[in-house]
Amino acid sequence: MEIKKCRNLSNLNLGGEISPAIGELKALQFVDLKGNKLTGQIPDEIGDCVSLKYLDLSFNLLYGDIPFSISKLKQLEDLILKNNQLTGPIPSTLSQIPNLKILDLAQNQLTGDIPRLIYWNEVLQYLGLRGNSLTGTLSPDMCQLTGLWYFDVRGNNLTGTIPQSIGNCTSFEILDISYNKISGEIPYNIGFLQVATLSLQGNRLTGKIPEVIGLMQALAVLDLSENELVGPIPPILGNLSYTGKLYLHGNKLTGEVPPELGNMTKLSYLATE
Repeated sequence: MEIKKCRNLSNLNLGGEISPAIGELKALQFVDLKGNKLTGQIPDEIGDCVSLKYLDLSFNLLYGDIPFSISKLKQLEDLILKNNQLTGPIPSTLSQIPNLKILDLAQNQLTGDIPRLIYWNEVLQYLGLRGNSLTGTLSPDMCQLTGLWYFDVRGNNLTGTIPQSIGNCTSFEILDISYNKISGEIPYNIGFLQVATLSLQGNRLTGKIPEVIGLMQALAVLDLSENELVGPIPPILGNLSYTGKLYLHGNKLTGEVPPELGNMTKLSYLATE
């Protein structure tokens, strides 16, 4: 009998390690083992499950490196390994998985740069890397992710500046680069984004708030707090008719809150000091 699905094994308090024998299940398409107490390393033999489309090992106690053999899974669409204790770099070979749509490696202990080859995946829709120890900079290549709507690198150790080409990331709906060590000014062409959430808080951004942000009509959440921004709050932010939450506190802003912000009819939360 061929086993194709292991869908109903989540949140069952399962312990122990994932057996290398899993590689013998050549017809296996779905593996959902999230929310258990699995330990040990992800076996290299996982790469022999050549039919695998969905792999969710999140919320376990797995440690060690992400095996390079995962890149052999040419049918894989969803790779979800978040909330474990995985270490080492993100394998650049993950870019060799042609159908990968969801890559969620959040809340581990991964180190090193974000592989630039990852950014050249035209089908990737979701990139979750928050809560690791990743270093390096945000590559201008990130806007090559033409199918991506969710980009989250919150809570890492990224440095450098926001790429000047950031406005080319027109498919992004969620952009969260908060709580890193990103410096410099917010690029003017960030105003070309069509994101619903823009979170830049907890970095080292300087300069003024670009007035062009007031033209980002899709914004529901704008968080520029806990940076080193200066100058007045641009009155044009009052044009953000869909924005419900606006966080500007923890900067070095001057002047009064513009009365134009009263035009933000959806605004439910405003923090300026």
